[in-house]
Amino acid sequence: MTVPLLKALLDQYPYLELVMLTRPFLHDLFAPLPRIHLPEIDLQGRHKGIKGLWRLTQELQKEYSIDAVVDLHDVLRTKVIRNILKLKGLPVGNIEKDRKARKKLTKQSGKDRTPARHSFDLYSEVFERVGFPIRVHLQHPPAVDFSRYRSPIDLPGLPRPFIGIGPFASKGPKIYPPKRIAETAKTLAQSNKTVFLFGGPADQKWLEDLAQTHPNLHVAPIASLAREMRLIQELDLMVSPDSANGHLARIVGTPTLTIWGPTHPDAGFRPIGPRTEVHHLQVPVSELPCRPCFIVNAKPCYRGDHACMQRIPAQQLEREILALLQSK
Repeated sequence: MTVPLLKALLDQYPYLELVMLTRPFLHDLFAPLPRIHLPEIDLQGRHKGIKGLWRLTQELQKEYSIDAVVDLHDVLRTKVIRNILKLKGLPVGNIEKDRKARKKLTKQSGKDRTPARHSFDLYSEVFERVGFPIRVHLQHPPAVDFSRYRSPIDLPGLPRPFIGIGPFASKGPKIYPPKRIAETAKTLAQSNKTVFLFGGPADQKWLEDLAQTHPNLHVAPIASLAREMRLIQELDLMVSPDSANGHLARIVGTPTLTIWGPTHPDAGFRPIGPRTEVHHLQVPVSELPCRPCFIVNAKPCYRGDHACMQRIPAQQLEREILALLQSK
């Protein structure tokens, strides 16, 4: 969610340069932005531990002459970095997470269903605290163009529309039943639509086995995040649970359909963008008042039957996908 925000920031302040500290495998997400520096961080070697983070701050100040610090993560490592630089006299801003609202939203009983503030807005406020207010709204974020960053991908003669399906999530309870997502993917492929299957290294065997069931099913590349983003930019729709693929699609402005079970869009982590391009499939809380039961750290299902996902049949998912493609 930070990528479109940083694009808006750099567009609004043409003299500004950013030094983005993130893990190297994520550099491709930020590389298309102008005036952004992506130093290599070695958290297992020279930048490990307190001494390593001190060394990192020394290197950053020497290389970039930093004027202000923005912490969008607020975890132990980033707290150490920002406080070291604060001691050196730099203005510092950090995200203030809406933990109270999220906790009330996930209580087992007596929930307060007031939506938590969206992370995109919380990120924006951090820049305002260090003197850089951003004129951008989470429903109208700028899209990032990856076509200029990498050469076009080869998609010879594949039938439109292009549908991306990312079945998996980092937390198991957020995953829509794999048999149903496979059924949906095969049905779409059989109706002369091209389906690209997205996942990580641990998912490849499952994805490859599914892709072999029909020539219109293809496994998306994972060797390069930049190539993956180029493919996502070509899609007509991305389908995923509450996971990274929905957010990756919104970086490039691709419409999304996200499937929500134990989590909920009101917790502040729904994909950014207008309601005409960001769609949710979920069992209403009026039918399952236990939703949501967690946000980040997964919890066992209170009911024991995972009804929030089990009550969404594959046919309903397919109908939703076809309706969105028709409206597009």
